[in-house]
Amino acid sequence: MGYADGLYYYNGGIFAIQGQRVKGKRTASIARTYLDKEYLQGTKRLVLEAGHPAFRLPTTGAIVNHEFYFIATSFLDKWREKQPVVDPVLIMKVKIK
Repeated sequence: MGYADGLYYYNGGIFAIQGQRVKGKRTASIARTYLDKEYLQGTKRLVLEAGHPAFRLPTTGAIVNHEFYFIATSFLDKWREKQPVVDPVLIMKVKIK
């Protein structure tokens, strides 16, 4: 099962933070999908970052100066389990291609 966390529009395409479980292990990626002229279908998908070792349930992003910033380490699993979060939040960015 997978998810896409948020959709961020930029210059004819959308960005999404995507995650899924593969063989019981979480994986995540940051992807851009180019859209057709009607903005209804994807025509091409470009993965900008995938499987980074620092990822811990990445979430929430923003586009600034041709770069996509996102929270790489949300620790949402700890919040759900009501565990204290003591690790620093890591913000990462990828250049928009």
